[in-house]
Amino acid sequence: MFWRGCARRSECSDPSMVARKFSDLVCWQLSRDLQQEVFTITSKSVFNSDRDLRNQLRSAAGSARRNIAEGFSRRTHKDQANFFATALASLNEVEDELMEAVDNGYVTPNEISTALNLKKRAFVAASRFRNSIRNRPDPDWNT
Repeated sequence: MFWRGCARRSECSDPSMVARKFSDLVCWQLSRDLQQEVFTITSKSVFNSDRDLRNQLRSAAGSARRNIAEGFSRRTHKDQANFFATALASLNEVEDELMEAVDNGYVTPNEISTALNLKKRAFVAASRFRNSIRNRPDPDWNT
């Protein structure tokens, strides 16, 4: 089982803290918010002249969300941790591409501040989840 907001099972005595589906995970929720924010940012007409950057930003934000969802359904903790590592890489890609958009003059730092905050929060939540499962033995039912 997975524990929302807890690094260890022993910390989660409250059954309401158990994530039963991927959308219960805080990191997925934040990644979804980030994806929506990236879509809003890249809907500006200035991105019509750089469709590659627009599409890469949208793809990276979607990749983070999708890898968290897919990782949640994996049977082994190692496999789950690998999907979360990919999600973390996608989140970093979003940050880099947002900075590229600033460097190119498409947006201002203020215009991407919400997206960068969401990225940071999603990254921390996904990192904590990955770290909590990475070296945990798989459940008996899974062997």
